[in-house]
Amino acid sequence: MSAAWAAIAAATRTDHQRFLATLATPATVQAALLQRILTLQQASPYGQRYQFQRLTDTTRFRAALPLTDYEQLRPAIAAMLAGQGQALLADPVVLWEETGGSSGGSKAIPYTAAALDGFARAVRPWLHDLLHHRPAIGAGRAWFVISPALRPPRTAADGTPFGAEHDALYFGPDLLPLLAQVVLAPSGLTHLPTAAWRTATLHHLIADAGLSLLSVWSPTLLTGLLAAIPEEQERLLRLLRHGGHGLPPLPQRAAALSAALATDPLDTRRLWPQLQLVSCWTHATAARFLAPLRRLLPTVEIQGKGLLATEAAISLPLYPYPYPVLANESAFFEFLTPAGESRLAHELAADGEYEVVITTAGGLYRYRTGDQVAVRGFAERTPLLEFLGRCGRVGDLCGEKLTDAFVASTLPAEGFAQLAADPAGGGYLLLLDGAESTPAAATARAVAVEERLWGNPQYAHARRLGQLRALAARRLEAPLARYLAYCQRRGQRLGEIKPPALLLSRAEVVEMLSGPGPSTLPEGHG
Repeated sequence: MSAAWAAIAAATRTDHQRFLATLATPATVQAALLQRILTLQQASPYGQRYQFQRLTDTTRFRAALPLTDYEQLRPAIAAMLAGQGQALLADPVVLWEETGGSSGGSKAIPYTAAALDGFARAVRPWLHDLLHHRPAIGAGRAWFVISPALRPPRTAADGTPFGAEHDALYFGPDLLPLLAQVVLAPSGLTHLPTAAWRTATLHHLIADAGLSLLSVWSPTLLTGLLAAIPEEQERLLRLLRHGGHGLPPLPQRAAALSAALATDPLDTRRLWPQLQLVSCWTHATAARFLAPLRRLLPTVEIQGKGLLATEAAISLPLYPYPYPVLANESAFFEFLTPAGESRLAHELAADGEYEVVITTAGGLYRYRTGDQVAVRGFAERTPLLEFLGRCGRVGDLCGEKLTDAFVASTLPAEGFAQLAADPAGGGYLLLLDGAESTPAAATARAVAVEERLWGNPQYAHARRLGQLRALAARRLEAPLARYLAYCQRRGQRLGEIKPPALLLSRAEVVEMLSGPGPSTLPEGHG
């Protein structure tokens, strides 16, 4: 292990030990964290309105404050962005992060120093755990994705920036100089247009033979990058031979790329012989995009990232647990049952399904994330969580109530597949990649998915009554690239996009079916 990685492991050891000690007492840890947040923000207008100083336990807190979502907070956040007071916070915003949903507008999330510390209390234990159990990572370098912003840098009215200058900031300011020694973070790339960012990023990645860790959000970002190497080979070989993007000529790396390209598929082991692990989303719809990643990186371990949202860190992976552990030091968590009842972390039932609600030091109070999770066991008394999908997507053309999580369970385990409400009416379409299936295979897939959809009694009832027609398969050219491009045009960052299992908005379905982009291929029908 290099000296810098050893220093990082030493600096995060206490965080890891402290987090492990909390697993036996989630109720105590969560109650104490809530009181710290309320004390910190009691002087804010929101804290004064709800008399935070009088909310001395979790029961009073839940009784006093309403559940919220982003649309309810949008006016207060807009005023903060415009420099018209703090509204939600008593301490200053140090940066803003921006995210968005595929069917909604962008969302600006405030981060205070305390909110950043909450995020660090999840990722620092994870990083130490990773280095402890996979020490070979410490012999190389890491790449933490900063995806292309696709827009120029900007600030709020008071000059507070959008986005962190370096992803390492989320690990705590004390680790910045150490991570700078081991994390590949080429400057000047983050605000390039997508095509230029892709080329420059691949150039820097291929130039570094010592990569040992790749950390991305969505596996689709990494598979898209790796799949682009053959397309970009001439440009990349020229850059490696002659230099560019701040790098000198690297003829040995050009030779490694030529050797990797000589095989089909691309032999990534020739590019990164020290690569040990990829950290990315692995649950819900992301699971369907893991097979292509494994084909491209057949000898590399893929570790599920847990549920990290722009708003907060919700869960983190730890060896040897099979599912991510609730990040009980990062935010105060509530879990809504299907009946809308609030449960705390220590009150959850095994195999129960819940919507995650967070209260953070960044001004989000009883905030409905829209993320649906299932409890898959416990680390001592702290729940292990599987991310199931988004709660807000429910197909209801005629009372069938198809949730995104249920639809995800019916789709093929590998390859691109989405269920879409047919904009012409009458039922649903199964969108497939024409390069992955013939018309006959698409028809067979539609029949299999249709059979599984009948496991929903309301869907089965609607089909029996003729309210919905049989599922029809629609083969598209490059559907994943088409969907990612659609989301980017709506302001989402490339690395954060989680393709849903279910498309309901007419606008997003029409985009998929008609462009801009490659034409629709001949149909198969279920």
